[in-house]
Amino acid sequence: MARPDIAIIGCGPAGMAASMVLARRGFSVIAFDRATKTTTPGEIISQDVRFALSSLNLWTAAQELFPLRVQGRISVWGGEATELDATLDALDGEILLERKDFARFLRDAAVTQGVQLVNDACHLRADTSHSSPSLSWSDPAGRRRTAKVDFVIEATGRSGGTAGLRARHAFDALVGLLVYPDTTGDGGFGTQFLVESAPLGWWYSAPLPGSRSVFALMTDADNLPTGRRARAEFFMRNLQAVPNTRDRYAKTGGRAPDPVVVPSRSSVRLSIGGPNWVAVGDAAVSYDPITGAGVAAAMSKGAAVARLISNEQSFHRAIAQYANAERETLDQYLRQWTAIYALETRWRRQRFWQRRERVRHVPECLRILN
Repeated sequence: MARPDIAIIGCGPAGMAASMVLARRGFSVIAFDRATKTTTPGEIISQDVRFALSSLNLWTAAQELFPLRVQGRISVWGGEATELDATLDALDGEILLERKDFARFLRDAAVTQGVQLVNDACHLRADTSHSSPSLSWSDPAGRRRTAKVDFVIEATGRSGGTAGLRARHAFDALVGLLVYPDTTGDGGFGTQFLVESAPLGWWYSAPLPGSRSVFALMTDADNLPTGRRARAEFFMRNLQAVPNTRDRYAKTGGRAPDPVVVPSRSSVRLSIGGPNWVAVGDAAVSYDPITGAGVAAAMSKGAAVARLISNEQSFHRAIAQYANAERETLDQYLRQWTAIYALETRWRRQRFWQRRERVRHVPECLRILN
């Protein structure tokens, strides 16, 4: 294997966007798709992803592969239900899809553009303590592999990561309790995306391709009971507090759920870059899904950091620019996040909502370079 210039750890939206930008600009890129069985939410992708996909010449192909769109959004937040017709939006509605299919679409696109993909890499380690980072991993047969590169982009999602200091500062303890019931046709609720607040948090639901749907209860981790049966009962019990979501769930048959717990907290990695590595996407900063920042933001940031790396003669200077931009973006996000939760005033005495009253700030201990 010829020595690659750049290693990308993680084949999610941020990593794949970065890989394609770099490959187009003449860099040799190796990307590691780590073996994982975790559930990745994100079935409702913001229409802003259009810009990121267009910059990679993938928007037309994405429209053909993922034709299902939100045709209206219902929000029960702060009182009466309000409805926004997606046809009034110049960019059309959000994309509804299976996240695993979208991930495969991005990986396939990266490979066609020259990115070397390593599938099911286990026990992956990145040593960035030297000028040329070294990587080691086990292949599916258990054989140990190694490689040296000039630079590492870590796009490992919310996990601890592999390079630099891995500690994170959390702004909340949000988790999602997700259920994917089968439906008949459109499930009786069309292609509308519903958000509904509740005393213990908030809910969202939407149809998915293949006669499926997603229902999610977003709450704090310390509200969840332990055990699958207890969580299923918790889901159904709290469903009674949200009449719009409850009625929609009944249209799926109302069967007993088997919920999946997905970490969804807002957090920032305390060290997001060094002289020969950088964290992008959720690996750097993760967002509350209520703000709409997610896949689209991850792809935009992955592409942006790749452009900085390719335009600058110094990796150090490129990462300093990126880290400063991340700090500013995080500060804006925290203000927006607080303002959104402040719109709901009915549950002010509930612990979930009280925890989100105070404006958060970017931690002083955030390290730009390590």
